[in-house]
Amino acid sequence: MKTYITRRSFLKQSSLVIAVTAFSSPLRLFNVSPVKAALELPFKPHAFLEIATDDTITVWVGQTNLGQGTHTGIPMIIADELDADWKLIRVKSAPAGEPFKDPLWHAQFTGGSTSIRHRWDLLRTVGAAARQMLKQAAAQDWGIPVETCNTKNSRVIHPDGMAISYGKLTAAAGKLEIPEKPALKNLKDYTIIGTQRDRVDIPDKVMGRTVYGMDFTLPDMCIAVVARGPGYGAIPESHDGNAAMAVKGVVAVIPLENRIAVCAKNSYAAIQGRDALNIRWSKGSLPDMDDAYLHRVYSEHLEKQGAAAKNEGDVKTALGKAAITLEQSYKINYISHAQVEPINCTASVEKEQCRIWAPTQGATTFQMVAAKLTGLP
Repeated sequence: MKTYITRRSFLKQSSLVIAVTAFSSPLRLFNVSPVKAALELPFKPHAFLEIATDDTITVWVGQTNLGQGTHTGIPMIIADELDADWKLIRVKSAPAGEPFKDPLWHAQFTGGSTSIRHRWDLLRTVGAAARQMLKQAAAQDWGIPVETCNTKNSRVIHPDGMAISYGKLTAAAGKLEIPEKPALKNLKDYTIIGTQRDRVDIPDKVMGRTVYGMDFTLPDMCIAVVARGPGYGAIPESHDGNAAMAVKGVVAVIPLENRIAVCAKNSYAAIQGRDALNIRWSKGSLPDMDDAYLHRVYSEHLEKQGAAAKNEGDVKTALGKAAITLEQSYKINYISHAQVEPINCTASVEKEQCRIWAPTQGATTFQMVAAKLTGLP
């Protein structure tokens, strides 16, 4: 198993917002929380995992938590292979970085029910490698064969029953070579995977401690809001930029391809400036598109011959022999596939780097877009 970053410090505290960073210099990892540098940790065998001398185990999760439980499920896999005490597990959101990319898609993206499916072997290997290194460190200290040691609840156990906690082994384990193909547990030996565990993200959400994209701020940052067309495909034909600039606090009016942005010193001024634009919009390509229009289009398509995804058995004959057949139509309105909070993004563009804080499923995509817009590699 290869680790793609060294044992460097991460910034300590975390939130659910993913920090996407584009740099002209070599890769650095940023967190979105208040800037507090962490001390060099003695045992960090992989970007996903670090174990501190006080026995706490931190799992860095590069997948966005969309409510599907990644911040509980992913740590459960690592913790089980590690033979960790679940009560000692801590979870933090990882920034954009090479180690957190999907091993199949080669991009840091959350979607398609792939967070665990694509990382199952990788996550197990991370936990198993750390467990093997900790056993080896304990065996060396005791002067016994590593094969005679067992692990349970974040401890390495001597054949005579005495034990030493993982935290006390971190310094020695951190000096060992990371095994690429450690022995994995037999599935029947799992004690955490497949069990009911409380979601680790719920308490902070319930207590209002979770930091969302809209909560994030930087000193003296500019706030931008965007005026969008009232109909599909509508574009602004004219607007009153002077009226918007006359609003106290507005610093810029920026026309875009099919919308207009107003930048200001605070949210209230930005919204007031947007309202003052007095935009005249074009009709757009589908000015009458609404739920009724979409229902009509979908219904028309149902009457047409579709593509067969699978054709197996004799459905017509089976239905003909059925004692009872039921037929019912269901419909739901078109719903945008987006986050619950308003779409938002915070960016800090500097000479040699661009830092972005945003609620997103595609951290790698943000890096690519930021690189294109800023010219940073």
